[in-house]
Amino acid sequence: MSIRTQPTSPTVAAILKVIARKKITAYRLAKESGLTLYTVQRFMNSQGSPTIHTIETIAKTLEIKILIKG
Repeated sequence: MSIRTQPTSPTVAAILKVIARKKITAYRLAKESGLTLYTVQRFMNSQGSPTIHTIETIAKTLEIKILIKG
């Protein structure tokens, strides 16, 4: 996986590390998550700001939990 720009948040950076560690392709992640390939590619390339829905869906697909501190 090649990241073009820096992730917009520590949460996204952590998810990208899991994706890289598990060697999951954008195609596979899109297929398993139900998100479009375009959305997953933008997420994996740190393009734009992903929605909470996108982050939550990807995390659920990867079987990881997101902790929001307030």
